[in-house]
Amino acid sequence: MSTKTGCRLGAGVAPLLAMLLSCSRPSVEEAPTPFQKKQEPDEVERTYPRDAEKIWEVVTKTFEKNQLAIVKKDQDKLGGDLVAQRTGGGNVFTRVRQLQPKQSSVTVRLEPPDRAVSLQLHETFARELGLGEAETGLFGGGDSDEGTYRITLDQAVQVAGEVLAASSLQVTDGTRKGDEAEMKARRSDSVPVKIRMKVKDRQTTLVTFIAGTEKNDEHKSLVRTLKQQFESRSRLLSP
Repeated sequence: MSTKTGCRLGAGVAPLLAMLLSCSRPSVEEAPTPFQKKQEPDEVERTYPRDAEKIWEVVTKTFEKNQLAIVKKDQDKLGGDLVAQRTGGGNVFTRVRQLQPKQSSVTVRLEPPDRAVSLQLHETFARELGLGEAETGLFGGGDSDEGTYRITLDQAVQVAGEVLAASSLQVTDGTRKGDEAEMKARRSDSVPVKIRMKVKDRQTTLVTFIAGTEKNDEHKSLVRTLKQQFESRSRLLSP
């Protein structure tokens, strides 16, 4: 399975660089006002549990790594606005705003519009800030739980997508290989989520729910909610 939003969302700098270079159009002077009072469909905003200064550092480093020329910037300790120019033409507008101590918002908009690249930029920011994929383990990682359901893998993938959408989680990637599938998503406050699915037999699928990169009550609650919603929806499909 491959989940797409305009383009395949992959990890790492190379896929992002390819997407950033594949564009043409206006110069900075010709570009419209990047951020309106009403959020545009292609404009992506997320919050991060970091100070604005740290996020600004990550944003500028990401642009430099991806050969984006920073042509305008206005920054102070509470955030700022940045305009970068894409090699093939077009612009990336980024706004960083401190909301409170250890919490900031980042808004990304491309001109011409490209929501897939805006999402990929946010994924890069999150990884650089230590908010990568949701993982679990004995000595670290986020919270997790699992369950076994009398549904096929195809049905499990369908239900997982419905659950993520109902929970207002943005799907960032999806894969399927043989008897296993996985969907990755992220909440608007950048908390990563993952749903893993593995066939146990022809009519039974083991599903693992993971939230966050560390264990806490909030991530535990999110896992519980995802599992409850999955169980509720999967009952309608069970033979």
